Amino acid sequence: MLVYVELFNYLHRSPYLLAQCLAIGDQVNRITPEQINSVVQTIATGLYGNAIHSKDIEMILKMLQELIEIQIIPSENPRR
Repeated sequence: MLVYVELFNYLHRSPYLLAQCLAIGDQVNRITPEQINSVVQTIATGLYGNAIHSKDIEMILKMLQELIEIQIIPSENPRR
């Protein structure tokens, strides 16, 4: 149980790592869009508590910035 708490604390403090995990999960063919949506909702509620606190909002924005840099900027067609 302690390992899970440490993992969640690490992910909470590491928006770059979390963005990398989400980007990789998005590229796996066996994962459906519904499953990805479920993971994102779980992260939003579990790790960031629905962004109630300003620190949580800051961490979500950092994660989104990392996702933009990982997925959208290198894309050939960023509008897609």
